[in-house]
Amino acid sequence: MLNSMLENRYKVLKLLHQGENNQIFKALDTSTSGKVALKIELSENHNLILHEIQVLTDLYDLIGFPRILSQGKHKGRYYIILNYLGKSLQNKFLSLNCKFTLSCVLRLAEEFFYRIESLHKAGYIHKDLRPENVATGYGLNWQSLFLVGFTYSNKYIENNNGRHVQCFITKTLSSNVNFSSVNVMNKINPSRRDDIESIIYILIYFYCGVLPWISNGKMTEVEIKKTKESIVLEPLCKNYPFEFISCLRYVRGLEYDQEPDYEMLRSCFKDMALKNKILRVYDWALSNEKMISRARLDRSKTPSCKKTTLRQMRRTLARESRKSLGKGSENKVMEFKAKEETYDGKFGDSKDSKDNEENKDMISRMDTVISDEYPEIKNRDQIIKLRNDFLQIWIKECILTSKRRS
Repeated sequence: MLNSMLENRYKVLKLLHQGENNQIFKALDTSTSGKVALKIELSENHNLILHEIQVLTDLYDLIGFPRILSQGKHKGRYYIILNYLGKSLQNKFLSLNCKFTLSCVLRLAEEFFYRIESLHKAGYIHKDLRPENVATGYGLNWQSLFLVGFTYSNKYIENNNGRHVQCFITKTLSSNVNFSSVNVMNKINPSRRDDIESIIYILIYFYCGVLPWISNGKMTEVEIKKTKESIVLEPLCKNYPFEFISCLRYVRGLEYDQEPDYEMLRSCFKDMALKNKILRVYDWALSNEKMISRARLDRSKTPSCKKTTLRQMRRTLARESRKSLGKGSENKVMEFKAKEETYDGKFGDSKDSKDNEENKDMISRMDTVISDEYPEIKNRDQIIKLRNDFLQIWIKECILTSKRRS
């Protein structure tokens, strides 16, 4: 599959994830030179991709969900081309020593409940929420969360009458044992409340670094279910913040077809941040700011500095002369330096304005650096705008904090 070309446009570069039924590759859109994601089925007999295409088509206009760029068949297997996203929360979690700070978890909680509310309002439930199925944004969208992995998602509203589907016992077991709800483990068909319960398990997992049933890898499904049922009771709940357990108790008290109070859930974690005077930010915010500061900019539309340009030109000429002439050619290198001085004079005091313009254009073109590593960052204005947006948010949080103290 690697190095294959799809639709004479998308070149497959790297395997990113190997799932049970599909593979996800990093690919290059040769028409735009941008990165895209390719998701393709493992077998010709599967048609789960077709189901996911239907779900993502219905979610196309919503924030925080992948967008389909193209779809088709390759050697009998269905595939979809999606916009490129960042790392999953599981990868972020592992890279940060398997634990997020409380400020990060509270920020994630807010984003989680916004995303799941949008999904539920569109008439779908996810059914497979886990850290691997939540991705961060790519490039300048690094602050956004994206829900992915809609292979098992389905509608909870009947198309013919608009009513909620009836509760029934299913014969299939969930493959997501660690983060599935107690009702799902009891083989009750999932509804909106079960997505919320999975989110709370994920938040506890990120904050504590582990869940009781994950730390003991030898637990059976029956033992895991009993541990989940007792997590809201003493003495287990004393190890977790009260707000987590309070939300868990609320969700388990919902009826099968009852709509969760998303605003109440968000407010619970927001009040927790205010009470503890916590600024809700991601733990990986600093690393992304450093990435932006180190990014090489496309300066083709910005005025060039003459002194810097000449210095770069001298270094380039000297480097090229050493490569082409070899050792013992110092005299010829001096000739290059003499030519550079004549260029310097032309740029400074020459009366021939036409030569000046041609030389300046030449310097501007030589000074143009187009970044392949960070194609989202086009010029300095975007960096300044990003910095100003961050400062405005920080100032508002400081004002709110000072008002609370007074």
